[in-house]
Amino acid sequence: MLLPWVSALCYGGTGPYVAVRLREQGETMLTGDEVYYGVGPVPTSFHLAARKGWLEQAFRRCGARLINLGDIPLMQEKHYTHRSPNLIRLGGNFPPFWARAGGADTLLVSMSCLPMRVSMVARSGFNMRRGTRGARLAVPVRPAWPVDFFRLGARLMERGLSSWAGLSDTGFSHVPVEGLCDYSWWEGVTMFLSRPRADFSGTLEAERKALMSGAADIVVFTQGRGLPMLKNGKFKELFAVPGDAPWRFLLTNSFPVVTTVSRDLARRRPELVVLWIKMEILAARWAAANQRDFLETLSGCNGIPPDALKDACRPDMAAYFEPGFSAESLELLRMIRDFLSEEKVIPESFDLDGWVDTSFWEQALNELK
Repeated sequence: MLLPWVSALCYGGTGPYVAVRLREQGETMLTGDEVYYGVGPVPTSFHLAARKGWLEQAFRRCGARLINLGDIPLMQEKHYTHRSPNLIRLGGNFPPFWARAGGADTLLVSMSCLPMRVSMVARSGFNMRRGTRGARLAVPVRPAWPVDFFRLGARLMERGLSSWAGLSDTGFSHVPVEGLCDYSWWEGVTMFLSRPRADFSGTLEAERKALMSGAADIVVFTQGRGLPMLKNGKFKELFAVPGDAPWRFLLTNSFPVVTTVSRDLARRRPELVVLWIKMEILAARWAAANQRDFLETLSGCNGIPPDALKDACRPDMAAYFEPGFSAESLELLRMIRDFLSEEKVIPESFDLDGWVDTSFWEQALNELK
């Protein structure tokens, strides 16, 4: 069903520009009315717009056709590399930083910050004294990928949890675990975008087995991904950063969520970028009034039960659905930049100010008044 507000989103003309042949492998001729997009399985109300068809309908009414990267195997790695002049991408924050540092000509045009609990879980019989060194942390890995985003995420959550819980000089040792982690770069991306639920559940099962076998002592997770493990009495939560903690303790690949767009597309078709952000804002407002639908839709993307997602969120989660740029959220980007620089993923000279462009978000807000 086309929601009443969808037909009112487009402004201005949508005249075609000269078709260009994209030189990346697997791309075809695109016209000015065709745009690739990718949405990762991250905690954002925008999944409502994407999965319910509102996004495609809004663009269609403006004379544009959206093409989902998840439907094109030869294109799916671009969700990470962003090597396309016709792409809008919403998802975790590590890949866009890495892609930008690697030469992808993009702009960061929107971001959302839904605070979610970060937990450290162990077998029921395991005890860790404060300051204990050498505890073994199970870390899902993607060794064949250019950048191992899962390992980086575990490392950042480990840092936030340690700081929050006062685990000074912890010195965890990392134990790589296999789940759906032994795929090549190409196979892994195809699996992750086309079957994210399988990837999430397979990785969680690998972590659970590492704990049960004694190969690892602890795991860390966010989004409520491992909360169902606590129900059978075999595991316990050692420490947790609650969703209402200061944001600096909650940093992960999925906090904050960012939207990046090819600079070439933003230059040629700025109205489509504004339209996308309008959809982000309106989906967030709709989700705030329909929270159960939001949780069930997100569960359909990542396989995490709706109740676990709810338990991981703060009670006033609806106040954080809408995208925006605040001093606090921009500081999160600076912290992510510094972390990735320390991990040698991006250079110290990464130009954050030249990457972030708030003008499209500001225009979207003005047009929705």
